[in-house]
Amino acid sequence: MTAAGDLGDLRDEIATCMRCGFCQAVCPVYKEVRREPAVARGKVALAEALLRGELEPNADVARQLDLCLTCKACVDACPSGVPVDEVILAARAEIVRQRGLAWMKSAIFEAVKRPRVLDAGVATAVRLQWLAMGAGPDDSLGVLRLPVSREKRPVLPRIPSRPLRASHGSAGHLPDPAGRVVFYPGCMITYVYPEIGRALVSVLAAERIEVAIPSENHCCGVPMLMHGDVETAKQMARALITALDALGDGPVLTACPTCGSALKHHVPRLLGAEPAWAPRAQRLAARTYDATQYLVDELRLDDAPVRSPLKVTYHDPCHLARGQGVRSQPRELIERVAGAELIELASPEVCCGGAGSFQLTHAGLAADIGAHKASEVEATGADTVVTSCPGCRLQLTDSLNRRGRSVRVCHTLELLAETRAANARPAATRGAV
Repeated sequence: MTAAGDLGDLRDEIATCMRCGFCQAVCPVYKEVRREPAVARGKVALAEALLRGELEPNADVARQLDLCLTCKACVDACPSGVPVDEVILAARAEIVRQRGLAWMKSAIFEAVKRPRVLDAGVATAVRLQWLAMGAGPDDSLGVLRLPVSREKRPVLPRIPSRPLRASHGSAGHLPDPAGRVVFYPGCMITYVYPEIGRALVSVLAAERIEVAIPSENHCCGVPMLMHGDVETAKQMARALITALDALGDGPVLTACPTCGSALKHHVPRLLGAEPAWAPRAQRLAARTYDATQYLVDELRLDDAPVRSPLKVTYHDPCHLARGQGVRSQPRELIERVAGAELIELASPEVCCGGAGSFQLTHAGLAADIGAHKASEVEATGADTVVTSCPGCRLQLTDSLNRRGRSVRVCHTLELLAETRAANARPAATRGAV
C-alpha cells in the first residue's frame, strides 16, 4: 500500500500508462470539454512531469488536475490497471505541499474539522438561507437567487432547522433488541438530508436492531483529501476512528458512499504508516458496510408482502458501485423488499456530475453532465429516481428540475422505509406510497 498523497510512491504505476486512450471513451468530463488534460492519460502525463520536475506546480496545472470527478470510470476501463484516482490525488497533494493551500479552502477546512464550529456555521446558514434562495418547486427546495456559472441557478434543498443527532438513533430505547449497529451519517445526511438517517433507524427498529449515532458530526476527511490537504485529512481520520470506536465494536453503517469509501479505503491508507492508528483503521474498515449492503447481505430483509405501484429507476453512485462494489443490493431492496417496479437507466453507472464540491467549483460543467443523466431518467418514464447517495440526490434533483421535470428523487433507504411502513398498515388503509 502506498502512502496517501505521496506521488513518488506511484512512480511505477504512472510508468505503466500506455497512453492508449481507453479512458477517453468513459470520462464524462472529456466528453464535454474534449481536451487532453481533461482525460485520465492527460492527467497522468501531468503527474509524471511534476514528478520529474519538468513542470512547475502552478495555478494552471492545479486547475487541470481539479478537472476530475474522481468517478473511477477510467480506473475500471484502464487495461494497464493504472490507479488514476490515486495518481490525481497524489499530484494535487504535491501541488499543495509546494504551493500551499488556498486561504479560503484552508479557512473552510479549519471550520469543518471542528464539529462545534461546523454546527454553528450550519445554524447560521439555516437562518440566512432565505436571503440566498427564492421559491422552489416545493417547500423543501429553493432556487439560488444568483447564477453560479453562466445562467445556472441551481435548485437546492433547503437546510432543515433540525440536523440529525444522536437522539434520533434508537440505542437504549428498543425493548429486547436483536442487535446493535453504529450509523455514521456524515455531513450531508447530518445537515442536509436527516430524513435519510431517520429512514434507516425506522427500518432497523422494525427488525429490532438498535442504532447508535455519534454525538458530534465528524467529517470523513474526503473533501480535504480531494483538495490535496492530506495532513488535515489525517487529523479527521484519527478523530473519526476515536468517535466511532467509542460507540462499540459492532457493524458501522454508512448511507453516503463517499463516507463509506473513506472508512473502507481512505482512512486505512492515510494512517497506514502510523503504528498507533493503522490497526484501528483496518478494524474500522473491516466492520464498515454500506447500509444497503448490510440490509441485504447481513440482515436479509424479507420480500414485500404487497407490491408497490411505483415505477422506479436507479442511479448507481460512483463511490458505491465502483468504489465499494455494491450494485445488486440497492436493486434488491427496490424490487424485492420495497416491491417497486425497477426500470433500468441506459447508463446507470455513468456519473451524474455531482461529485461533492465539483458541482460548486465547476457548476456549468456539472450541469452539462447532469443534463445527460436527466435525459436518461426521462426516457425511462419512471415516476421516482432512487439513488444511494445524498450528493447524487442533490445533483439529480437539480438536473431534473432545471428541465422542468417533477420526477421525485429519493435515497434507497427512504423508499424502503416508506413502502415497509405502508405495508405494515391494515389493508383497508393502504394506498400509494
